[in-house]
Amino acid sequence: MSDFLSEPGLLILHASVTFVSAVVPALITLVLPRRQGWLTASVALWIPAIMIAFWLPSLLSAPDAPAGEPLMILVSVVQGILISPTLSLPLLTALSKAHPNLSRTAEGLGANGLQRIVHLWLPLLRYRLIFGVGSGALLACLMARVVILHAHHAA
Repeated sequence: MSDFLSEPGLLILHASVTFVSAVVPALITLVLPRRQGWLTASVALWIPAIMIAFWLPSLLSAPDAPAGEPLMILVSVVQGILISPTLSLPLLTALSKAHPNLSRTAEGLGANGLQRIVHLWLPLLRYRLIFGVGSGALLACLMARVVILHAHHAA
């Protein structure tokens, strides 16, 4: 455990890589049409994907696996992609319940794109956005810790 605490920069690096790798697919699922299909897929894959993400670093401790920083970064990227439903699921549920003409009505009342985001979507999604980003950041830190601990045990 002291090895883990002696390298906080490594933890921050892997947590950042994991979090950014989670944000990109989450944003893609929010931008693409047919949100209900993404919602169903996110719900179905959410728990298995997190379990696989926690299991993935154990491959580093295999005797025939090459240990090294590029492999650890790759594992962090894959973990981030696997935990991306954690970030998008709260937002997708709120957006699936929102009336489809909500944005069009605000536009008809004279709101431009930025005003719609600030006055319509942020208040509607703020708690779910905080929950999604917070839980994603927590999972990213946990994933980084698991990657570093497995790398130290393999060395």
